Amino acid sequence: MTLSDLKFTSSKSIGKGSYGTVQVATHVPSGIKVAVKMIEKSTLTNSKIRETLRREIQIQKKLKHINIVRLYTCLEDETTFYLILEYVEQGNLFYFIRNRK
Repeated sequence: MTLSDLKFTSSKSIGKGSYGTVQVATHVPSGIKVAVKMIEKSTLTNSKIRETLRREIQIQKKLKHINIVRLYTCLEDETTFYLILEYVEQGNLFYFIRNRK
């Protein structure tokens, strides 16, 4: 299964990190916005790092809590891991820490 099989349209990049980028995408049938984190496999320099990522993905899929961004699913092709995450529209973690009441 690929990202296009799930019928997402990509709209804009919202972040870039050491391992890849994050874009906002819209699920076409439902209109729901999600964050798609794309991790280039070439940045994962050894098999131990890849295995750690796979383990963290399996754990995060099981987490369901109001204060934790939900991981809906993960896809991969020959070059990239795609993590389909709940989209938090009001900013990132640092925004919430600075603006806590």
